[in-house]
Amino acid sequence: MNISIFKKGFIVGIIFGTIISFSFLGYIYYVSKKSKEQSEKISETKNFKDLNLHLENLDGSPFDINQFTGKKILVNVWATWCAPCVKEMPLLQNTYNELKNDYIFIMISDEKPETIKSFMTKKGYNFTFVRSSESLKSKIGIFPTTFILDKSHNIKFSQSGSFEDMSESDFKALLLK
Repeated sequence: MNISIFKKGFIVGIIFGTIISFSFLGYIYYVSKKSKEQSEKISETKNFKDLNLHLENLDGSPFDINQFTGKKILVNVWATWCAPCVKEMPLLQNTYNELKNDYIFIMISDEKPETIKSFMTKKGYNFTFVRSSESLKSKIGIFPTTFILDKSHNIKFSQSGSFEDMSESDFKALLLK
């Protein structure tokens, strides 16, 4: 009798586990597909302001990218919890150190200001860090996403995903193109 109860419980467990697994896989597929669609939509954007991101400095004051009109800009949308984002940061910092007379690097996260400040201080990064007051995952899709803007803030290049495997010389050449 105990074996029969065990068999029934085992079968119910397998069925329940299978349903949960397929539901989870479906959810992951849905979220991934939506993120990819959002990234594709963004790649069609011609001017950065068309993304309509509400940005603020880490002290909470409004941030206006137009203060850098006439400068080339690299915008990187990232998060401290995003491993590829963190992994590409040294490449970005080294390149910024070489090109800071030609480029402004703006790093955008939607995390709390304290989290961003702690990360940049701990790692010693000196880019311009700002935050979005709205969820970037729903607006941008894939983290990291990088935009290279010309002096009029037109998007001349965008990439969803990390530059972590790119050499510094190749990355620098991309920016100087």
